[in-house]
Amino acid sequence: MENSTLINLLKSKSKQALLLWLEGFREACCLHRVVVLCHRSRKLMIRTGQCFLLNGFIFLGSICVLYSVMTPTLLWMLPDQCSKFSSQELCSAGGILKLYSFLRFGLVQLLYVFWFYPLYVFSIILSNIWYVFL
Repeated sequence: MENSTLINLLKSKSKQALLLWLEGFREACCLHRVVVLCHRSRKLMIRTGQCFLLNGFIFLGSICVLYSVMTPTLLWMLPDQCSKFSSQELCSAGGILKLYSFLRFGLVQLLYVFWFYPLYVFSIILSNIWYVFL
């Protein structure tokens, strides 16, 4: 008896959570309200523009640099195919490709840890500071 009550309670709470999430999603999709509010408040328009610039240029720029510069450079320095080696003796055991793959993965993860994550924290802090001024 107690088990079915718990299941019913869980279903009820899950349904409420889903409905609240859907309502929040619907509200977030009402972009016409943002346009009206930004048109009325110059300060809000400036802060919204700053957030778009910060997130757009820094994050998208960093991702573009990662995939268009860093990854090809790492693939050039640490090849992933035996045909790219000048000496085929290195490739005969197959261990060098695994080592290079591990090194590429590690270097990309270090980039995430020391560039993307601090940038994300900085963005959250700055966005909160701007939100307080509104």
